[in-house]
Amino acid sequence: MGPQGPVGAGLLFKSQQVSASGALTLGPNNASMIYLVQVPAPALNLTLTLPPAATATSRFLVIRRLDARGTVFVKASGNETLEGRGRDPRDPLPLLGRSDYVTVVSDGAGWFVFSDGH
Repeated sequence: MGPQGPVGAGLLFKSQQVSASGALTLGPNNASMIYLVQVPAPALNLTLTLPPAATATSRFLVIRRLDARGTVFVKASGNETLEGRGRDPRDPLPLLGRSDYVTVVSDGAGWFVFSDGH
């Protein structure tokens, strides 16, 4: 067994409600984020832009749908890519139904799908 880490060290999570298209903001203290997304009526779609990959290393970002209205698109910032799900990494990743989610991680230069599902 290795040495014990500092007291209080560990994985921190913060949650944030999202109901409008735009850039996702990161929480303080290098916390991983859970974005709980609801598409408001009469909107059909929301497009959420991940923060620049260089600002989010060592964090998990979870985007989770709370409703089934329209489609939520998740895209990378600027010229960065979002790898995973067998699609062009420059295209937005769609979350189509209620409770769909995607967890992404950054290597400092781009984004990767860590897990996804319903």
